[in-house]
Amino acid sequence: MTRLITLAALAAMLGLASSALASATKPTRRPPTKIERARIAVAEGIPARCETIYVSTADRHWAIATINGRCPQYQAAGYGVLHWRGHWRIVTEGDEPSCAVPRSRPGQPRIPRRIWVGLEDLRCI
Repeated sequence: MTRLITLAALAAMLGLASSALASATKPTRRPPTKIERARIAVAEGIPARCETIYVSTADRHWAIATINGRCPQYQAAGYGVLHWRGHWRIVTEGDEPSCAVPRSRPGQPRIPRRIWVGLEDLRCI
C-alpha cells in the first residue's frame, strides 16, 4: 500500500515538473542564419557586422535589425523591421521602439502585434 502511495506521489511530482517545463516561455526571436544575415544586410544597405539582427520565431518571415557600435560611420540609433517575400524588404523604420505597433510603409504588409512585441522583446500588456 505504501509503495502504491509512493508511486502515485512520484507520478504527481513528475507531472508537475513536466507541466512547469511546458509552460516556460519560449523565445520570441532568434539570431539569423548566415544566409538570412547576409540577405538582411543587403536589404538594409549596411554591412552585416554593423547590425544586430533578430528573426521572429513565431513567423520566420519577419526580422528586426538595429545598428550596433561596431561601425562608427553608422551612427543612427534606430531599427528597421523587414519582411520576407522572395527577398527581404524594409517594412518600416523608426527611432525608439514602443508598445504601439509602427505603421508600415505604403505597399508593405501590416506588422502583426504578436510579431512586433516578440521581435522587440517588449513587455506590453
